[in-house]
Amino acid sequence: MKLKREKIGRGPYPEVSIFETSNGIMTDLVILFGIKKILIGEVPKFKEFTNFKVEFGNENNNPHDIISKTGNKHLAGKAFNVARSFFQGKKISSIKELINSNPLPDYLILLCNDDSHKPAVKTKIQKHSVEIIRVKIEL
Repeated sequence: MKLKREKIGRGPYPEVSIFETSNGIMTDLVILFGIKKILIGEVPKFKEFTNFKVEFGNENNNPHDIISKTGNKHLAGKAFNVARSFFQGKKISSIKELINSNPLPDYLILLCNDDSHKPAVKTKIQKHSVEIIRVKIEL
């Protein structure tokens, strides 16, 4: 329980536990490898997007973790690293946050760790299509 609950007490985030820190690092890696996957063409639907603005760690300066614009098209996304048992809840809350964007982006994506759920291509919530991109982190 110490790893999950006890605060580190030093460094740039002294009020965070080792567990929270490692999960944040894994989420950052999901973002990096997910954007790489888009940039190298593994997600052909988004090949026109070549410039991304992302937020790492516990930053909260933008409405979304991932933002990209090209021409008149706008993409927004959320990213997370989550245990399989928490995937559905995290997915639903992230999608709700995305579809409440004003204005609503043309494309909505979720980047998540590869082992968070069984493969799924899309999910529809309230007539909005959200692309779920499973990201394998290979170091």
